[in-house]
Amino acid sequence: LHYPLRRQRQMCIRDSIITSTLMVFMLIIIYNLIHFVNVAYDHNRERSDAVQNTATSLWIYDKYISQNMGIETANGYTFSCFTDVDADNIIERTVFTYNTSAHTISYTVYNTDSNRVNTSVKTTGQIAENVWNANYETPLYTYYNDQGNVITDPEKIASDTRQIKVNILTRGPGSTPKTYSNSRTIYLRNRGL
Repeated sequence: LHYPLRRQRQMCIRDSIITSTLMVFMLIIIYNLIHFVNVAYDHNRERSDAVQNTATSLWIYDKYISQNMGIETANGYTFSCFTDVDADNIIERTVFTYNTSAHTISYTVYNTDSNRVNTSVKTTGQIAENVWNANYETPLYTYYNDQGNVITDPEKIASDTRQIKVNILTRGPGSTPKTYSNSRTIYLRNRGL
């Protein structure tokens, strides 16, 4: 009579070992799934933050650059132009400054007199942070002529530019950060396309 009970107990022990093994296996799968979802969420949040940071910057660039009346200084990392953004018949000088050590872009708008001499600061502010264009040797500004060709001669940028592509590279946080890019092509309304 005891023999069948012993066999039953052995089956119970074997069943509980198999069940425990399956449970551990399922917990490992669930843990890895949760980890994968968290990594994907963090990546999407980083990308969203980068796009949000640069979208506002690109809007500010669009506001000032599209209405320019003349390009004063222009290269891959520097840009300044004359505008009358608020239509008050006072020409402003807008200067965009890329600080490569602080990884920021700021702008300053100056009121000017009839000789284009700065008379006062109208507004100033930081428009982007965590900018890494110089570190990746990627120009912040690319200039195009009326044919849509890239202008490579620095002497012709001021006179021939009809559109400017502003490309901002940002990096996410962490020890191995990902790089994100956001850009906008700005058409110069007062330059004739």
